[in-house]
Amino acid sequence: MKKNSPGKDLALLILGMVMVVGGLFLLFNQLDVSSTWGGNITFFGMLGSGVPSGLIVIPLIIGVVLMVIFPKRIWPRIVSGLAVLIIILAIIDSVRITYRSTSFFVFLMIILLIFIGAALCLRILLGTDKDEK
Repeated sequence: MKKNSPGKDLALLILGMVMVVGGLFLLFNQLDVSSTWGGNITFFGMLGSGVPSGLIVIPLIIGVVLMVIFPKRIWPRIVSGLAVLIIILAIIDSVRITYRSTSFFVFLMIILLIFIGAALCLRILLGTDKDEK
């Protein structure tokens, strides 16, 4: 096999990146994102019950109060850190992403653009078409 020139490799890499970006753009255009944060919504619920969204800040308040009372201790910081993590997870849990209805042809084109573009990029970056002699 002949070794590709650096110019051809660069062109294939750019083509692959354009295909991936174009496919991801088309995919993200087909997504609807909504949130149910606030109101009477519950988080981390199972079987119809869960933690109400207003009560989710109580661990953060407790952690901040403990940091004021015990400024040199590590465990109030751990409580506050876990409370922030719970709040972030609750926000992520409240986000709903749905895919809009499209034809199979459009869906196939989006998937092919993403995966063939990624394969072109990986082929150039990993150098799999080089002669191994």
